[in-house]
Amino acid sequence: MNRTVSFSLLAILLAFGFLGCNEKFTVKFDLDGGNISGDTTSVEIKVKSGEVIANLPNPKKDNFDFDGWFTQKNGAGTQFTTSTKVTSNLTVYAKWSTVVNTPFEGSWKGWNGDGSAIKYFEFSGNDFLIIIANENHAKGTFTYTANTITITVTHFCFDGINWLSEWDENVAPTPFILTVNYTISNDNLSLEGDGNGQPFIKQ
Repeated sequence: MNRTVSFSLLAILLAFGFLGCNEKFTVKFDLDGGNISGDTTSVEIKVKSGEVIANLPNPKKDNFDFDGWFTQKNGAGTQFTTSTKVTSNLTVYAKWSTVVNTPFEGSWKGWNGDGSAIKYFEFSGNDFLIIIANENHAKGTFTYTANTITITVTHFCFDGINWLSEWDENVAPTPFILTVNYTISNDNLSLEGDGNGQPFIKQ
């Protein structure tokens, strides 16, 4: 009789242990006004107990940067990352920060001093792209003060000079850094030493 009871108890414990290993929990991702493939409220992911979520949702929100997932609203609580083990059902919340546009934000059109080539500057956040009429391109990052802008060119596509025939995100030339004075007035951007003083016009 004791053997039967012991065997039954062991079977129950093993069954519960097996079920526990396969238990799944739901992580609800509250988008807080964001958007993922048309979902604007929340998305849910089920995961086995003790496992992590390798690919977290990456929502978008106009005029905001996504700063990660947190266990409480507005970035409070603990950050939920790809290293966080899930051991219960829980809700995490998107944290957003307002995008602060630089005074350069947008597209600017200009000409060489002799009017031979149209040039475009595209500024987005702290990234820039310059396109010259003969299809030469360069891109990189920039910083600025009240009077100067420092441009760091990280990638080239200058067929005429044969630096790179196309963008190569993995191999970049030695960054080229240039600091010049600038002024912005009435949607005109003037860069010292560029275009014989002719300004770029906001598009």
